[in-house]
Amino acid sequence: MVMVNHATREMTMKIVYYGPGLCGKTTNLEYIYQTATPEKKGKLLTVATETDRTLFFDFLPMELGTVKGMKLRVQLYTVPGQVFYDATRRIVLRGSDGLVFVADSQSLMMDANVESLENLLTNLKINNLDPEKVPLVFQYNKRDLPGVSDPAEMDKVLNWRSVPSFTAVAIKGTGVNETLKKIIELVIRKIHDQDASLKPGKPAQKKAEEPAAPPALPPKEKAAPELAPAEPEPVKVDEAEEEQIEMEVIEEESVAEKTAIGGNPRMPEPIPEHEEEPEVTGSGSFELADAPQAAGGAGLAELEELTAAASQLQEKLLSVLDEVDRLKARIIQLKNGK
Repeated sequence: MVMVNHATREMTMKIVYYGPGLCGKTTNLEYIYQTATPEKKGKLLTVATETDRTLFFDFLPMELGTVKGMKLRVQLYTVPGQVFYDATRRIVLRGSDGLVFVADSQSLMMDANVESLENLLTNLKINNLDPEKVPLVFQYNKRDLPGVSDPAEMDKVLNWRSVPSFTAVAIKGTGVNETLKKIIELVIRKIHDQDASLKPGKPAQKKAEEPAAPPALPPKEKAAPELAPAEPEPVKVDEAEEEQIEMEVIEEESVAEKTAIGGNPRMPEPIPEHEEEPEVTGSGSFELADAPQAAGGAGLAELEELTAAASQLQEKLLSVLDEVDRLKARIIQLKNGK
């Protein structure tokens, strides 16, 4: 789920690199991290396992500009490729906005590619992500090695949705940036298609401005005292009802409700319904839902502290999950040994 931070005017998307073990996921992220602008990238977090690593960092790609007037921040994750780290893969996959499936181009690794792809589809459903709709890009890595499969053949076996695919040699940087730019483009396109996720902030501004705008309310409410002195109650009730109906037709629903009840032109600001406390999502990403504008530098300083704390907790969570998976794998080995 794309996160919108109104305090810093940033939109954050989460992209996960998925694939079998040692297919080049980590190499992709390391190359992107090394070539990213130093002042625009965060800290590279690494959780090492016995045979693979889980990486995470975020950065602001300057060349992509802004989306809906907001800077675009990209969070990149890799997952461990081994089957016995499946719990960690499910956690990292949670809340993903886009996926890059990195496949090993060697013909001998085709079965491993298919197994990892099937595991991806299963974990997407567990995380309530639609495999047919989530933005997806395929990368066929290690094209510099002998005995590689033809890209068209790999598309037939793996690319069931006919999404964009790229050949790559990640260790040299070939095809790495092209893959990243394409998946970001697909996520942005989905944001425009589902523009409803960004619209809640706009009506709030309109409602906040409209209460101060209607000066025509006081004259209509001055007519209300004329109802009180008149003696024939039945007629007064009808006139009041007609007057309320006219107000409901002319004014906004929110204004009509207030005038029908008490006639008080002062309306409460609807902005507080958007004020929520910062929360850490299941994926370990820090999210602010319609955060209010920070007063001075205090708000930004607190935001940086909370972001750093969230990153530390996320790193600890991944470490614990890897340890759990390692223990499970050891238990399986002991059972098989018996």
